[in-house]
Amino acid sequence: VLSSTVFRQSCIFGERQLGVEDQGWLAWFAIAHLLGRNISVYGSGKQVRDLLYVADLVDAYMLALEQPKHLQGAFNIGGGQSNSLSVLDALTILGAELGSEIKFSFSGERPGDQKYFVSDNSWLESKGWALKVDYQPGIAAMANWLKENGASIERLHK
Repeated sequence: VLSSTVFRQSCIFGERQLGVEDQGWLAWFAIAHLLGRNISVYGSGKQVRDLLYVADLVDAYMLALEQPKHLQGAFNIGGGQSNSLSVLDALTILGAELGSEIKFSFSGERPGDQKYFVSDNSWLESKGWALKVDYQPGIAAMANWLKENGASIERLHK
């Protein structure tokens, strides 16, 4: 019998993330802003997502490696209710951390985009995992890393 754990990850973010519009959208907003690129917000921007800082995800993986028989199964993992916010709120916070307002335009809704997605981490929490990094300091850390590495990021995104 093979013990396995599957994490269906939601809205992971952090330093060294070179996100694109559909995957790593928070990093993508920051990178596009820093490079002076156009940013589109699909739908109203009031869509809610839960943000999970990468170090917290690594902690979940470590727990799964240390306790494989206790963590069998497939489940969602994200920032949960306490780390949820709208796309518009995320842009506001990100702009403050980057030092200037993020300019964007609205585009139509995309088929399949959920208006609300927040992971329920209670099962993983019952196994000893705990969220340690709130979105605000996580966004600050990501923004600082992107600002410090702007020249490298620009070369990678040409």
